[in-house]
Amino acid sequence: MSLVIAKKSENDIYLISDTKLSESNDEKLVTKLEDNILKIVIINSQLVFAFAGAVSDAEVTLERISNISDINSIRNILLESHIKSYRDNDYSVEFILAIGNPDFNLVEFKNGKQLDVKNSWLGSQKAFNLYQSYFLGKDKQNQSKRETPKSKSTKTPEINIVMDLSVTHSPSNQDKTNHSYSDSYSKSLSAMKRIIESGIVSEVGGFYLPVAYYENKFQYMLYSTIFSANQTIPITKPRMSFVIPFGSAEQGAYNVTLNPIKDKIGNEHVTFHFNIGKLGLVYKRSNSGLPRPSVFPEHDAIDFSFELQKKFQLEEPPGFSLGCGLDDYGINADKYIKLGLNDIALERLNWGILKNKKNVNLWKLYRSRAFLYFNMQNFPLAILDFNKVLSYESISNHEQLYKLRGDSYSHTGKYLNAIGDYTKCLALNSNNSSVYFNRSANHFNFAIKSNSKRNLQLAINDLQMAGNLGYDMYQIIILKNKIKIHLNNLQ
Repeated sequence: MSLVIAKKSENDIYLISDTKLSESNDEKLVTKLEDNILKIVIINSQLVFAFAGAVSDAEVTLERISNISDINSIRNILLESHIKSYRDNDYSVEFILAIGNPDFNLVEFKNGKQLDVKNSWLGSQKAFNLYQSYFLGKDKQNQSKRETPKSKSTKTPEINIVMDLSVTHSPSNQDKTNHSYSDSYSKSLSAMKRIIESGIVSEVGGFYLPVAYYENKFQYMLYSTIFSANQTIPITKPRMSFVIPFGSAEQGAYNVTLNPIKDKIGNEHVTFHFNIGKLGLVYKRSNSGLPRPSVFPEHDAIDFSFELQKKFQLEEPPGFSLGCGLDDYGINADKYIKLGLNDIALERLNWGILKNKKNVNLWKLYRSRAFLYFNMQNFPLAILDFNKVLSYESISNHEQLYKLRGDSYSHTGKYLNAIGDYTKCLALNSNNSSVYFNRSANHFNFAIKSNSKRNLQLAINDLQMAGNLGYDMYQIIILKNKIKIHLNNLQ
């Protein structure tokens, strides 16, 4: 059993359900994550199907109605299916049908009959009673003292009170005048969230799924929120699961983001990402049945985003509000650099820079990309990024940046530019023997190009300083001999 809420106000309709990630009659056996389903299904832009109860009966019914356009025929099938399960089974199936333009109607199939309603609920009576209490504000329970479910984890949460950092795409009403509609939607989300967090009703949990009639069609509504309870995630092997633990307030006690996406041919898929657990889910209908998830374990938000772009041939990776920040792109790119996958790292940095153009710390990604270009020996592009980094007043470690930009100039034959950067570097640290040697080499290279005795003498001076500071004498002797030969040729 679960909880499904539906409300209608004039031409505005929304539905919200929970979606448990684990469900089992045997506490020792966790069902496969791939077996979890969504309880609200958008059949088309003007029609939504929701259910609570026997999954197999619901799926058969959904398959029967998915390709039917006549609303009366659909209503008859839903009533027939509900009455059959109501009479024949201990565990019946109940339905809600939400109809958009032009009818704008909610139809409830429950207790052996169908009714046109403005408000409806399916599933657990206990959960609905809690929902009513939370929605109407009748409970006097202090949120900081809410009952939380017991967890197998013995680790104490890092936070005692979780701030509500939810980001919700709220459906404004169709005529823009019924302000109570958006308020009702927000209160319903909050009430459903509190039920899930409380753990009081064991049948209701996981996360919530909102659908609303918005911009002239039914849509899964984007949101990102933080739940203040551990979440058990079942995996495919029997009797095994793992827990998404509490994180910091910044990371999310656990954070879940819903982001509906459309593939290249216009089919809509419901995607969820759990930031702490590095878990992505993509719910997709198969053969007109209920949406079931494809599972993407060990995917941080950025990896999951790029995986979705590739899988569904999207123009760009879809964003997730948590786990796709500027620093996250840098961390993600560094992971691939360490694996030697520079092309993937570069892809991540390019996208991170594009999405954070107004961020005052954008220099961090420019710096990472400059280092990457340098290691890939793409010195012209490395120079461009070093220039961008050095234009920021807030950066630190100028010494390293000047040295690497000097090395990049040297590799591209811009010897005077290289000498200038090495000079700036030595002004910050006059004990760097390798910089003296590099500046000497660039004085020598420029002298060869311009027949400058002055630069040859400067090269000798720098070699002397490099030697005094302990630079490799073998390398010094080789360069010194080259300088002497060139000096002799100029005389």
